[in-house]
Parts: sequence; C-alpha cells; structure tokens
Amino acid sequence: MAASYCSSVTGILGKPGVNHFFSSLLFSSSNARQHYSVMKLLPTLLCLAHSSLAHQVSLKFPGYGFSWYAPACAYACNNAISGAMLPCSVMADDMSITTSPECYANDTAYLTTLVLCMRENCDPATVPIWQREKYWITSVTGHNAIVPKWDYSEALAQITELPTVEYNSTSEDTLVETMLVPPAAYETQYTFNIMFDHLEKIQASYWYV
Repeated sequence: MAASYCSSVTGILGKPGVNHFFSSLLFSSSNARQHYSVMKLLPTLLCLAHSSLAHQVSLKFPGYGFSWYAPACAYACNNAISGAMLPCSVMADDMSITTSPECYANDTAYLTTLVLCMRENCDPATVPIWQREKYWITSVTGHNAIVPKWDYSEALAQITELPTVEYNSTSEDTLVETMLVPPAAYETQYTFNIMFDHLEKIQASYWYV
C-alpha cells in the first residue's frame, strides 16, 4: 500500500499545475531556487510521512502547540545515529540490527555522541537546557519509561576532550567511542524534521477548518 501511495504522490506532484500549486502553498515567499529544492524533496517527505505515521498517535493538532519533531535539532542528532551498532545491539540472521531502549539508555558512546551533537547544533536561544533535558528524559531511548543512565548535563560532563572521528552510518563497525555527527547527516535529518512538521501543520489547518 505504501509503495502504491508513493507512486501516486510522485505522479501527481510531477504534473506542472499541481507542482506550482504546492510550491506556492508551502513557500509563497521563497525564491525560485527554494521552490525547486522543496518540490524535489516533497514526494519523498510525503511518502515518509505516510509510512511512518502508524506509530505516531496523538489527538493534538500539529503546528498548534504541538510538533512531532520538537526540538528538531535533538531529533536530528538522535535520528542520525539511531542505526548505529552498539555493543548491546542484536544482529539478526538477515543482518538487521535491533537495539533495545535499555541498550540505548546505558551505552556510553551512544549517549556522549548524541549529547555532543545536541550541544553543537541546538541554539541556546531557541532550545535552552531545560528543553534538551526534557527531550533527553522522554525521547532518547525510544521509550518514555526508560531513561538514560545520565541526564543531559551529566552526559555532557563525560566528554573531557573533543573527538576527531566522524560517525559513518554506512560502516558496520560498532560504536565504542564518542564521535562527531557529520554536518551533512545532521542537516538531512534536520531538514526532514522541519519539513515534516510544516506539512503536518498545513494538513491540520485544513482538518481544523
């Protein structure tokens, strides 16, 4: 079903008239280059939104006091390394990796890599420490009842020197030390988070009306 939906979305948005409509609707004040970039990403974003919403259940309206990915910087950092192989991860016969909430909660390298990324990318003016602490307690492990062994500030205190090695999502190596999240990997996740919430707000506004 998801595949046919994505094919339909891609086909519909490929039509000039519809392409122009969505471009104007989403970013009427943007320049032509921004229009083009957004429209290239839009089919993928809509497909991802369609396929991932099954586990996103809420009665609140996105964009009206609620966002799926807020703070976006924290979710971007977490998503960028969430597929990492940890010492406590389990690899299945098909080579897929499963990492439990308990594993995330107690893995030192994962927590320090994540907290460093958040410190480097979350603007203190818009995402103060208390918001990072809240995200850390409720969302880092993927289960709000299982909290990391350190809070945000404690995890940050574990970093005594800055790493020089970047995390590589395509590597099969186990994450055993604090690493830098590559800017490109972070930006990809951050852009998706912002666009997803923007599209959800538009959808909610029509639902509300």
